[in-house]
Amino acid sequence: MPAALKIFANEVTRGCASRYLVCVISIFLLLACGRQKHSENGLEFRDWLVVKPVVAGAGTVAYGTIRNTSATPRTLQKVELACAESAELHETVTTGDRARMLPLGTPVIAPGETLVFAPGAKHIMVMRTQKDVGETCNAVFTVDASAARFAIPVRPREN
Repeated sequence: MPAALKIFANEVTRGCASRYLVCVISIFLLLACGRQKHSENGLEFRDWLVVKPVVAGAGTVAYGTIRNTSATPRTLQKVELACAESAELHETVTTGDRARMLPLGTPVIAPGETLVFAPGAKHIMVMRTQKDVGETCNAVFTVDASAARFAIPVRPREN
C-alpha cells in the first residue's frame, strides 16, 4: 500500500480524513497552479512572463519556453504583445568578455524539442511598453501559418 494511502487510512480511523484530504488537495493545487501552460496547435507554451518595466513606457523582456509536441518541425515567425509597441526575437551572444544582442531570426523547433527563452540567452525584447502594463499582457505567437493566443503574466524582475 502506498505511503499516502496508509496515512489516509490511519487518519480515517482517527476521524481526521477530511482535514488530511484538504491538505493533500491544497498541496496538489499549489504545485499545479505554480506553473503556467498553454497548449495549442501541437505546441506547449510554458512559464511565460513579461518582466515589469522599471519605468512606465520603457522596454523590457519576456521569457518562457515553447515545446514542439507535434511530429513536424515548427518555425517561430514572430511574437506580438498587446502591452507593447513591438516585440523582437533576440539572442545574447558572448565572445570572450563581451556580450551583445543579435536578432534571433526565425528559429526552428524540432519535434520533441523545447525552445528556451531565458536571461542571458534567447529572449523577447519588448519595445516601448504601454504606460500601464497591468498584470497580464495578451500575446500572439505566430508559428508557421498559425497563431497561438494567450495572456502572459507581468511580474517584477526577480533578483
